[in-house]
Amino acid sequence: MILIPALTWPGCKNSENKLVEGLNGVIAPLPGVFPTDYKDSYLENLLPWENYSVIGLGEATHGTRDFFELKQRLFRFLAEKHDCRVLAYEYSYRKSLIINDYIHYKNDCLDSLFRGDLWIQDNETVRQLIFWMREFNEGREEHDQISFIGIDNQVDAMMLDEVLQQIADYIPDFEWESVLFPYNLPGKK
Repeated sequence: MILIPALTWPGCKNSENKLVEGLNGVIAPLPGVFPTDYKDSYLENLLPWENYSVIGLGEATHGTRDFFELKQRLFRFLAEKHDCRVLAYEYSYRKSLIINDYIHYKNDCLDSLFRGDLWIQDNETVRQLIFWMREFNEGREEHDQISFIGIDNQVDAMMLDEVLQQIADYIPDFEWESVLFPYNLPGKK
């Protein structure tokens, strides 16, 4: 995992706070250039990538260009140099199936993929990443292709019927066993 933000904790010195000390041990400083300009040699030496099977990149800016560019650059590097083949992205699971279809040449219209409730992802950097993933997959065997999966299900949880129907469309033998969730949650209709 790469932690990028500069950590400031008012009133605490790093040596006095074990949490800050622990975080300081895993923070990787990034150069002051655009993330899309990071060279492979820089990224290769950033971490011992072979020691990790899951790489997480978190951010809380919701729309800052630098983080969108960093996600794009880091994933491209990991796919090209370290055989990373799945991008689990802060995105609706239901809508990620449509993006994944585009990446695997089953859907031809990139412009319609971001309509609706996921406006924050509708930017040129994300579009470039999705288009690059599609190009990366072209001519590759299925086991060597990249896939895109959404892991931000806040919107999906409120549209359970649509999510279940879409899953059933992709997996015909899918059966949902608990018809109560999330309708049995207090305060939910």
